[in-house]
Amino acid sequence: MKKNAGDKKTSDLDEIIQVYDLMVRENLVEINWEKGRRKLLIRRKSSRGKPAENGNYDDIRQSVPPVDETTGVVKEPEEEKGTVKVESPMNGVFYRSPSPESQVFAKEGDVVSAGQTICIIEAMKSMNEIKADCEGRIMKIKAKDGETVTAGQPLFLILPGK
Repeated sequence: MKKNAGDKKTSDLDEIIQVYDLMVRENLVEINWEKGRRKLLIRRKSSRGKPAENGNYDDIRQSVPPVDETTGVVKEPEEEKGTVKVESPMNGVFYRSPSPESQVFAKEGDVVSAGQTICIIEAMKSMNEIKADCEGRIMKIKAKDGETVTAGQPLFLILPGK
């Protein structure tokens, strides 16, 4: 019996839910999962309830990105079309300002110059300035202040130009 493209999406979601169930069972906060060309990083807050106990997976279903049925590659969300992603070059803690009492380096809607510092990643007690890759307007800040980020994780979306 041949499966249709919708069955593959359901199958992938079922596998993600199984990985999440494993996280809950083993009390894991983060898991890196790879299958073929697909890579998935799942994080959960340790203080959060256990959705697996009540079978509520709506939050997981809503966060699964759309996949091109023919290529199996994750589709780019509309908000990201035409933007430049500034990704974290390392694992560390994301900070939007140099200190808690200081103003943020940049906020959504700000126009930044290429090479302008837009955040800091603290890694191994070292503060690393992350700079804008291009001149443009910050459309979206994808990381939260004070949270851990991983290498390659998108931090900002910048729309090139003025």
